[in-house]
Amino acid sequence: MKSLFHFVKSPGYYNVFLALKFKEARITEKTILSFFPHIPHNLNLYYSNTNKSWENEDLEEKWELTPSIKFKKETTPDRIPYLYKGKIELKNINSCDNFPYMFTSIKIEDVKFVENQEEIIKSCLNSEEIVMKNMIKMVV
Repeated sequence: MKSLFHFVKSPGYYNVFLALKFKEARITEKTILSFFPHIPHNLNLYYSNTNKSWENEDLEEKWELTPSIKFKKETTPDRIPYLYKGKIELKNINSCDNFPYMFTSIKIEDVKFVENQEEIIKSCLNSEEIVMKNMIKMVV
């Protein structure tokens, strides 16, 4: 798939977030990236007994990519993924269904584990309205 931003001429790096179930897992071409940390975090919440992520049927209401996500009481995942931050050039972004909020790429640089991930996710939850306004600005 050709990169969506193949026409961007000026080089520039942007911070992106990704989440992995296991700390030493490999980043693949299917790894979901986002400019917003809560999206890969929420997408990769999972169950310790199966190591599988949640499905739409596990939700109390449809998830609209918001910082908060509402699970049915008996289906709340009990494990959180490891959050990472890296840098990417726009020309290396490949779009997917929920672009520009989520995308993929196999060329991510300076990937580092986010030590204060709980703090970052709580910050997104505490300022959900601001996060959503910033997300909307991306497409308007």
